[in-house]
Amino acid sequence: EPPYAPPAHRRNSWKYGFIASRCEKCGTRHLPPDRVCVSCRSVDAMTDEPMEHVQGTVATFTVDRLAHTPSPPMLVVVVDYDGGGRFRCQLTDATEADAVIGARVEMTFRRTVTAAGVHNYFWKARPVRFGAGPEED
Repeated sequence: EPPYAPPAHRRNSWKYGFIASRCEKCGTRHLPPDRVCVSCRSVDAMTDEPMEHVQGTVATFTVDRLAHTPSPPMLVVVVDYDGGGRFRCQLTDATEADAVIGARVEMTFRRTVTAAGVHNYFWKARPVRFGAGPEED
């Protein structure tokens, strides 16, 4: 099924801006953003924090040879971000050899799926490389 606009737009800042939340009471970063702090349980005491330029480190990964993807296999990583926050996402612009624990990654906004001619985009991690060329798709 194609992606539906209403759910995609409910959290615009998260989807398009990759915005985390940081607890104003204890400083814990939440990714994806949340209303309740996992550390101190404060409610609605969050500040938005852009994450699009924050790099991270691969904490763990998996290689999925069964999932549908335009460029198999699908590489899925769990990223620990500099300054806090953890997120699971696809690894793009990479080979299986790039999917290693401890690898440094940065975020990029990419197409995730196309269904019934409708494209859906979200954030993926890619290996940090110096002198990388222009972004693709």
